[in-house]
Amino acid sequence: MKEKIAYLKGLIDGLGIADDANGRVIRAIVECIDAMAEEIEAESDRSDNIECDVAELKEDVDDLNMAMDFIFDYDDDEDDDEDDDEDEDEDEDENWEDDFSCFTCPNCGESVMLDDDMVEDSPICPNCNSPIFDKSAE
Repeated sequence: MKEKIAYLKGLIDGLGIADDANGRVIRAIVECIDAMAEEIEAESDRSDNIECDVAELKEDVDDLNMAMDFIFDYDDDEDDDEDDDEDEDEDEDENWEDDFSCFTCPNCGESVMLDDDMVEDSPICPNCNSPIFDKSAE
């Protein structure tokens, strides 16, 4: 665009356009076009800079997304380990029943879970406070 404006200026000078009213209008038009070309070029440079900035931002966002994916994957792995621990705890919770036996209180009919040590210690029903085993039967 700058080359075309330089050509117009050269025509004005080469043709010897007079400095009358028409000549001044033509020169003003060419100067106005020259100023507009400079503004367009400056805006184009700014646009190029913005495009570069946007491209850099996209790369930064991609890097952040990859980092976040890594963090979430790492966190999920820890959660899986915690889930494994919870599964082990659940297994242990299910196995506690193997250590206990269910007895029915002869006085109130309440079911009571007792382990072997409790059975030997003459347990008392938590519901009616009566002995669960009749000592006289022994």
